[in-house]
Amino acid sequence: VHVMPDYVRFNHKRHAKGGVSCQECHGQIPEMPVVERVSSMKMGWCIDCHRQRGASIDCATCHY
Repeated sequence: VHVMPDYVRFNHKRHAKGGVSCQECHGQIPEMPVVERVSSMKMGWCIDCHRQRGASIDCATCHY
C-alpha cells in the first residue's frame, strides 16, 4: 500500500521497539474489507509524529 522512495530507509523494528503500534500508521487492517491507506506517510506526517514522541528529526535518521 505504501511505496517509499529509495532514499528513505525504514525499519519496522525501530518503530515497534519505540512503542509505535502497527495500527497507528496502517489503521485497523483486520477490520478493512479492502486494505486502504489511512496515513500519507509523507515527510511532514512523519516529522509531526517524531516531534510528538520526542524522536529524532535529524535528516540522517530516515534519509541516506
